[in-house]
Amino acid sequence: MTEQIEDLPMNLDQETEWLPVIIERIDGIRRRYVARSIQIWWQGVAGLMNGRVEILGTNETSVTTFITDYITSTADNTNNAELYVFNKSFSYLKIRYAKNGNIAGKLSMVIMYD
Repeated sequence: MTEQIEDLPMNLDQETEWLPVIIERIDGIRRRYVARSIQIWWQGVAGLMNGRVEILGTNETSVTTFITDYITSTADNTNNAELYVFNKSFSYLKIRYAKNGNIAGKLSMVIMYD
């Protein structure tokens, strides 16, 4: 199972909603899906090339913990996309992007659950 967020404009600061790390579904049988990794890529970046993508985590959405960040220092990273494997336990994650002088580009990500 995956969660995809595609083509966010990189000329604007962006922030996702809090996304659950664990998803429980009942489709005939009860299934529990746990986020294992997130892959982040960008294309067509123009400007100062110093945008910042942050991965944030929390157990309670009123509090935020910084996990890691990536600087968009290239115009395109689709051939070497960032891949972060979750090895910590938390309930929700969020992606925050600060343009920091980038004037164009598209930001995308996919979260892998199993």
